[in-house]
Amino acid sequence: MVQTGKKGDISQGQSSDIIIIGGGITGLFSAYYLTMAGKKVRIIEKDLVGSGASHGNCGLLVFSDLLPLCTPGTVQSELVRMIKGKSPLSIKPGINIPLWKFLYKFWTYCNEKSMHHSMGVRNEILNLSRELFEDFFGKQNPCEWEDKGVFIVCKDKDGLKKYGKVKELLEPFGIGHRFLSKEELLEREPAVKSDIAGGYLHSADSHLKPDLLINYLKVYLKTEKKVVFEENCHVKDFSVKNNKIKGVYTSRGEFKADHFVIAAGAWSGLILKNLGISIPVEPGKGYSITMERPGICPKAPCYMYESNVVATPFQTGYRLGGTMEFSGFNLSLNRKRLIKIKEAAKNYMKEPFGEPLIEEWTSLRPMCADDIPIISRLPEQHNAILAAGHGMMGITMATGTGKLVSEMVCEQETSIGVEPFRITRFSL
Repeated sequence: MVQTGKKGDISQGQSSDIIIIGGGITGLFSAYYLTMAGKKVRIIEKDLVGSGASHGNCGLLVFSDLLPLCTPGTVQSELVRMIKGKSPLSIKPGINIPLWKFLYKFWTYCNEKSMHHSMGVRNEILNLSRELFEDFFGKQNPCEWEDKGVFIVCKDKDGLKKYGKVKELLEPFGIGHRFLSKEELLEREPAVKSDIAGGYLHSADSHLKPDLLINYLKVYLKTEKKVVFEENCHVKDFSVKNNKIKGVYTSRGEFKADHFVIAAGAWSGLILKNLGISIPVEPGKGYSITMERPGICPKAPCYMYESNVVATPFQTGYRLGGTMEFSGFNLSLNRKRLIKIKEAAKNYMKEPFGEPLIEEWTSLRPMCADDIPIISRLPEQHNAILAAGHGMMGITMATGTGKLVSEMVCEQETSIGVEPFRITRFSL
């Protein structure tokens, strides 16, 4: 029987235990743990699975990255750097009220109390994610995962001194990081130019090729766990009754489920508007350039500290990435941003580029005002969970987030406390 759905959709009435909206890394690992719990899952993705921010990022698993973006003095220092043309940050001029509200809220979190709170919260989920990744890679390695740490490369003494203060903040958490003199860094990483000041090695971190991980999860979930994928399928609205979502209306009709997970990255806020919910999450555009490995290729990822650019070596390629651009949901490639990435690489690396060029890429990262993800039941729709706002930590926090989502759906005791991740921490 064909039923007419809301807004002219033809309701197919297809039902699952769980519907996950969003086919990025967070949605896929949520499905991974939900199917392990015996749940029947359907994933709805507006484009192709893994085509968003999960695809072309630098693939770092930065379990040591406890410091949030919103730290004391960040706004002032970045404004100065923007004026000098040295900041990775770019804000499109114009009237964008949601963005300016977001930036104001971000500024309110730039204080000592919020910073230390955020570091503690991030440490909890990063420790969980690290344990889960260790378990995952103990069974398979489908994505060129390498546990070689990440080098923080400082060009000058001021950068070295500034990052030393970051090191001091990380020390109470027992994170493996080591100061490297110029000579030690050059010995460990000969791909770096000799005119650097020194740096640090974060041995707790690792890296992988994100598109390979995405492809593996998709195939595994589809073939082994019978997850149904609805790609190129756009969410239009929800059917809600008695504080529960009953179904989602899409460009392919209505799909029903017992529980819903919204893990649509930067687009999560737009989807939530259908439920009358607003969250302080804005799209932050990042860029990357993928090419063949250069003749002198880094042994491990190199984070070029003063320029905020990363060079990641894969077994089958090499990627440069960075920048943060607030220009709405605009997915066009800004060549000026790509040029800045290349200039940074030339400043730090002996052979900054490989040939041939494989891909120039951009996508949108879900930036949350307090730089803590939202992993929470919705306040009104009790059978819906939001997993969004991971910023630049989507890959790193994916396993921990997916595990928490599964535990919340299954009404199990969660691996870590979820109170700090609740949506109610913001005034809705």
